[in-house]
Amino acid sequence: AAGMTLVSVAGGSDRSVGAVAALAAAVFGVALVDWHWPLAVAAPLAIAIGSLAGLAGGLVAVGLRIPTFLASLGLLEICRGAAYLVTGSRTKYIGAAVEPLARPLPLIGVPATVVIALGTVLLVQLVLARTVFGRHLQAVGGNPAAAHYAGIATGRVRVAVHALSGGLAGL
Repeated sequence: AAGMTLVSVAGGSDRSVGAVAALAAAVFGVALVDWHWPLAVAAPLAIAIGSLAGLAGGLVAVGLRIPTFLASLGLLEICRGAAYLVTGSRTKYIGAAVEPLARPLPLIGVPATVVIALGTVLLVQLVLARTVFGRHLQAVGGNPAAAHYAGIATGRVRVAVHALSGGLAGL
């Protein structure tokens, strides 16, 4: 949801987030189960796959000047198909490989997944409220023409926010 929030603030609409997450999860599962990669390597791979998918969607939307809604529907179908191809349409049981993420952390007593989720939401809020990139997102979403005349590279901002949304979906 954090990545979709960023795209929405920038005036876009991303319907592919679930499929991007599914593709990243499929690659994550294959890396853990079939390739026997450790969690610390498979997780960044999943984030990178999500980022690349989001980047592709952003480049298509901006480069071909089509609405992000339509570009994201196309990306949704591509990612859904790719997830089936990656897994061979079979469920990957990752079980014990991800158990450390579910265990409560010693000092705070909550699982790492909760800390990651809360940290992600806080980081996105900080980006929106306290960074130049966040102000650019708000400007592009509020009035793209005015943002362009103000010197903001609106196309780059839109592509970057889609890549970021994809990476967050991969997370």
